[in-house]
Amino acid sequence: MNKKILFAAATLIHLACNERPKTPDTSLFEPFKIPSIHKIYTQPVCHGNACSYVHYLMLDTYDDAKFDDYNFVYLADGYLDTVKTALPVAAIQFCSPFSFRDIGGSENDEQLKNHAVALLWYREGYEGKLPEISSVTIWNNGRPKELHWMDIETRKGRTR
Repeated sequence: MNKKILFAAATLIHLACNERPKTPDTSLFEPFKIPSIHKIYTQPVCHGNACSYVHYLMLDTYDDAKFDDYNFVYLADGYLDTVKTALPVAAIQFCSPFSFRDIGGSENDEQLKNHAVALLWYREGYEGKLPEISSVTIWNNGRPKELHWMDIETRKGRTR
């Protein structure tokens, strides 16, 4: 009987001394919230007489734990709908929020590179709404990870 009382007392002391269990972080399970994107710069990429452009887009918010390659492709596909034909897209680079100053030349390249979070390159010569993606690179903790990317049918389903 003394053992039962001693065990019960030890259990009560243990429960009283410990903090309440923390509520699990459910923010990881929240649905993807589409951030605002702002075009901050374009840079021509020319092959012979044909030029297309790398479009640099800044996200108003960015949390690498909540973004994945599908989210970047989804945002890029939405942006492609807004691009004028005078600035055909060779690639789209997403940047985390920072104070961009257009100072020209390689100085811009350095700032944009330091804040890059994803880069999508498109194949030349597409027709239709969605160009074929040739590669996707996502930076995580400053290190690039290149992905080989999805077919157009999968993307069409995400843009409807």
